Amino acid sequence: MAPEKGPQGEVAHHLRTALAEDKKMREIIRKRADAGFTLVELMVAMVMLSIVSTATFYFYIGQHQAYVTQSDVSDMQQNGRAAVRELSYHLRQAGFNTPADSAAFTIFFVGGGRDSITINHHDTSYTFFIDATDSLHPLFMRRVDSDSAVVFAENIDSLGFNLVSANEVSIAIVARTSRTDHASGDYRRRRFATLVNIRNL
Repeated sequence: MAPEKGPQGEVAHHLRTALAEDKKMREIIRKRADAGFTLVELMVAMVMLSIVSTATFYFYIGQHQAYVTQSDVSDMQQNGRAAVRELSYHLRQAGFNTPADSAAFTIFFVGGGRDSITINHHDTSYTFFIDATDSLHPLFMRRVDSDSAVVFAENIDSLGFNLVSANEVSIAIVARTSRTDHASGDYRRRRFATLVNIRNL
């Protein structure tokens, strides 16, 4: 069959050529799809996956450390407030319903800011001190009369008292976190202080 001449023949020729090229291209694509990924494509995918995994890991570590630090700070504040509240309550009661020859309270001043105090009221003796036997976890202890001392609050670094006047005592407590801060390498600390007016003196 003779090739068509004229514009229609030329269009038909171009159409046949385009269809043949399209068929070849489809065949190449089909063969590549059957062949799978190339080594370069796999390497690029592995590098991208590694970058995303590393970023996710560091984000998780940062969030976890922030959570742990915040939890420690919250515990520290709770321990410090509880210790100050307990001491303030007993100091306000000091001297109430005690024998005439019994002191309302006795402070034992110790170097290093770890004083101790014995408070008498309602015919009962309350002693507060810090047990620093384990320097990593100093404990705020309370003993009633001659019973064994019990832990009232954990991670209390120091306990200090100051006689402001005949019936006023200032209390200062330094609490700290249970773990060192990952940024500074040291414990976070907070000082809690209050002035107590002793009613029965």
